[in-house]
Amino acid sequence: MARLSYPDLESFTGDARVAADKLRQRFASQKRIPNIYAVMANCPEGAQKVSDIAVYLRGSGNLEPIVWETAILAVLAFTKCQYEWSAHVRTALRSGLDADTIGLLAEGRVEAVADERLRAVACYALELARDATASDAAFEALRRHFDDPRTLFDITLTVAFYSLIARMTNGLAIEMDDPRTALPFGRPPDELSC
Repeated sequence: MARLSYPDLESFTGDARVAADKLRQRFASQKRIPNIYAVMANCPEGAQKVSDIAVYLRGSGNLEPIVWETAILAVLAFTKCQYEWSAHVRTALRSGLDADTIGLLAEGRVEAVADERLRAVACYALELARDATASDAAFEALRRHFDDPRTLFDITLTVAFYSLIARMTNGLAIEMDDPRTALPFGRPPDELSC
């Protein structure tokens, strides 16, 4: 059970109501607001800020989906964030990340990732998530493949953002939206492969 309640968004007033309404609008096409955002609604203004970063990374960011998902999965595997891992494995497969690479990320064996570019992303992401910094060697390996400052910033922002999300989700014990969709850490089952 989540450590914070899922508040009734209708009960908010003033600025909190405006933020709650934006949150509701963002997920209007879904049957319900995902649990992670429902818990964040305990502070609607904060939830809106977190949502703004997520929207930027998903839609306006400068990263190819496969690069984005590699960075995210490296963070989620390290933090053991089941909630986000289960969602992002499916997205990663759709982005073109293969099941074997996902399995290596799950095991923390980022140095064994075959694609040199994705290995640089995974190594950088793991170091930054684990140590709250990254070595010059990890950054230079990343820079060899991505020389655009915006791309380097977006990779760093992605790692920082998903580190925050994973720690918030784990710390507040946010439950899976649908427990039947939970995926173990490891190579995804073949039936999930796209």
